[in-house]
Amino acid sequence: MPKIIKKLENHPGCEWFLDHNKPLFPIEDFYLSLELDKFNFFPIVKNSLIVRSDL
Repeated sequence: MPKIIKKLENHPGCEWFLDHNKPLFPIEDFYLSLELDKFNFFPIVKNSLIVRSDL
C-alpha cells in the first residue's frame, strides 16, 4: 500500500469517510477516489441530481 494512502487513512480529515457508522459513502469510495485513470467519467451535480459526464 502506498505511503500516501496510509497517511490519508490516519488523517483527521479523512476520519469521516472511513467511519462505518456514516453510510453516506461506502468506505470503498475512499479507496476508489485515490486510483488514477480508473473511470472515464466524472460526476456533475445539477439541481441535487448527479449527471454522468464522459471525459
